[in-house]
Amino acid sequence: MKTLMLYDDDPAPAYTPPGPDIKLTMAPMDAQQFPRQFSLYSSGGLSSLYMLGEQQDRPLYAVTTNSGGTGKPDVVLHSGTAITGPVLASAHLTSFSSDMTIALAWVSPEEQVISHGWKSRVYGYSVGRVNGSDRRDAFEWRHSQGDEVKELGGRPSGWKLVRLSGSSNKTEAYGPTSSDGKEIVAVFAEAMTPMPTAFHFSFVGSAAAGSLREREALMAVMTALGIWEREKRRRKRTTSANDSGSGDGGSA
Repeated sequence: MKTLMLYDDDPAPAYTPPGPDIKLTMAPMDAQQFPRQFSLYSSGGLSSLYMLGEQQDRPLYAVTTNSGGTGKPDVVLHSGTAITGPVLASAHLTSFSSDMTIALAWVSPEEQVISHGWKSRVYGYSVGRVNGSDRRDAFEWRHSQGDEVKELGGRPSGWKLVRLSGSSNKTEAYGPTSSDGKEIVAVFAEAMTPMPTAFHFSFVGSAAAGSLREREALMAVMTALGIWEREKRRRKRTTSANDSGSGDGGSA
């Protein structure tokens, strides 16, 4: 297994997300790892439970989703495959907008993800290099039909994560770049069929060589999960509306 080794600059104090009593125990981020490439798989049982890993029969992390109004995060990335264990990160999808709030394990405060655009929505955010520091690197998820997305083997249209500010702390060449010359560090695309594979994800360029700090890599994965969940809900609403509309005529 080719594993992406992740690291951080210094330890951060324990952090409990504010707001409703969510009952989450946040896991420490020391020595956490993600594979360079992985997929999200349906558990085959609960519709709200998924497994993340390089292969379906070798899961690394559990992912759970919660519907709005429950007082729980919309998406939770668990540390390990047990949903009762500590949490690596969680996402709250903002109502009446496409923004998100991400809570990372042992990182305070929560990170804000701001969406903009209409036909081609973009999700932008920044990540602190060291907890409590004002030194932050900015990233942006953009729609993409580029080769990096197509190579995932899912839908031909997906998302690419570009680094807007900051730089790789590795000496390797950046690798792929966007049309405006920004470094592409990750891509993801939904699977052609949602069962059992939900989506495919890959770190690319310098990020595939381990250039991302631990919280940057965790934020990349968690924001991708948040975008996927929002898109999934949007399609469900559209399908429900179309089904309702098709039944309006009835029979005489």
